[in-house]
Amino acid sequence: TANGNGDNIMVAYNSTSTFGTPSGSYTAGNAISGGGTVHYVGSAASLTNHSSLSSGTKYYYKTWSVDGSNDYSNGITDNATTYKAEPTNHVSSFAITTSSTTNDKIVLTWADNDGAIAADKFLIKASAVSYADIVNPVDGTEEADATLIKNIAHGTETVTFTGLTASTTYYFKIFPYTNSGSDIDFKIGSEPQVSETTEVAAMAPAIGDLVISEIVGDDVDGNNNDNGYVEIYNNNQSNSIDLTNVYVRYYNSNPGAVSSTYQLSGSISSKGHIVVTQNATNFNNYYTPVTADFEAGGNFFFNGGDDGVDIIYDNGAKAITILDAFNDNGSGASSWTWDDANVYERKSTGTDGAIISNWNENTSGTGTPKATNDGQALPIDLLSFTTKVHNNSIVLLWQTATEENNDYFTIERSYNAKDFAEVVQVAGAGNSNQILNYRYNDVNADLSQTIYYKLKQTDYDGKYTYSNIISVNSKSNVFEIIDSYANNGIINISINSNVENAASIELYDITGSIIYNNKIELKKGINSYKIDATKYAIGLYFIRVGNNVQTLNTKLIIK
Repeated sequence: TANGNGDNIMVAYNSTSTFGTPSGSYTAGNAISGGGTVHYVGSAASLTNHSSLSSGTKYYYKTWSVDGSNDYSNGITDNATTYKAEPTNHVSSFAITTSSTTNDKIVLTWADNDGAIAADKFLIKASAVSYADIVNPVDGTEEADATLIKNIAHGTETVTFTGLTASTTYYFKIFPYTNSGSDIDFKIGSEPQVSETTEVAAMAPAIGDLVISEIVGDDVDGNNNDNGYVEIYNNNQSNSIDLTNVYVRYYNSNPGAVSSTYQLSGSISSKGHIVVTQNATNFNNYYTPVTADFEAGGNFFFNGGDDGVDIIYDNGAKAITILDAFNDNGSGASSWTWDDANVYERKSTGTDGAIISNWNENTSGTGTPKATNDGQALPIDLLSFTTKVHNNSIVLLWQTATEENNDYFTIERSYNAKDFAEVVQVAGAGNSNQILNYRYNDVNADLSQTIYYKLKQTDYDGKYTYSNIISVNSKSNVFEIIDSYANNGIINISINSNVENAASIELYDITGSIIYNNKIELKKGINSYKIDATKYAIGLYFIRVGNNVQTLNTKLIIK
């Protein structure tokens, strides 16, 4: 704004905030001795914008009024920062933390991979349909966080999606961006992408599923800070376990008599851990960055002696099931005295925790909460399980990297991917630390149909795990709907394909009107998809699934 005398103004700028004292006359582009470059000289009313600047740079300005004798005022200063251009690079190493996947949670990680222009934040978008279903963000429009949308600050390099649907494949893309609001600038094109399938819905525990894997006394830190804990491991190799009706009980100095009971909640992922401690604050401080899942309170002492711990399942409908124990809990085993300055790790998940010989006692060091101990190793490390048609029979091939206490394999066959029957048992190697190859020819399979197989592994104590289901068909092109049903407001569709390609799913009502349409990406094998059915009325519907070769149709009833 001009001064009261209507004198001209002179505006100078730099990126260091240091300005010299002007004298004499200047034109735009002249340097001022002592600092500053002249941007403008003239009437205040005709001042123009400053353009052609560097992005993401802070500029300092000083303005003087100047009269016809080139007398200058003391001047006033201000500064502003230009908006950044879009980030130079996409992220690198975009990946799923598979060990953290549950029936409703997926964790992703990446490296920010900064270039000349680093991102301010990252937008991660997900879809339960396909990569193509993810709509690219638009420059100048922010996207708010939601179940399938997350904005993550630079330097964080991880994000957790929760509230997801069980047994569903989710697709993810990540977009780096700069600025915010109407100036937000996304990097679009060739975005990194990953996918992951959530586990099946959490199930109630059976004996052998939940195991007390570690007990740590509260004097391990030497200060009796009430940070002792019990670590519980999900030994089920395929499913999350529902903890709704699971309780942890403590026996204080009186084996056989429960002194305190604590109810758990939520779920525990397959091969995952949870920690129950007396004082969560003290535990978290001592074992950072690991955090406790449950704080049982003052009556869970972890102070040694002949104290015991067990975990039970009680849904109120039948007798209590004792799932596992540490020390005697009235089960008839002899109790023993333990030291609260020591760490006790389970030797094997298949042993009785009430017996002292099944525990390793560490008299030095601290606990290792939520870390996999030796006793929690899988009986086999299955590298591959494949099948092919050869000479009018089905050849099944599988390969293991290691085996531990592996008694035998069982091949199971099905023609509908639901009802499986045993085909044969194949002896395992027992214990091995080298790659082993197995082969079986199924000469009795009906080659006119699609055939589904799964591999069951059984160890010496009777515990077993299953592989994923694989399928084979003698036809060159396999494309079929193997299941479709509606349950609890969700339409579930299972599609088998022997190739990876694009397809579409359409839902029609009884009048023939299309009410749902979406593009999907088929993977080789069985593909599971879900559609929200809560907005559809009870009645008969028709499902159409098509790829570039054929179209499939089936009926569906929503009840």
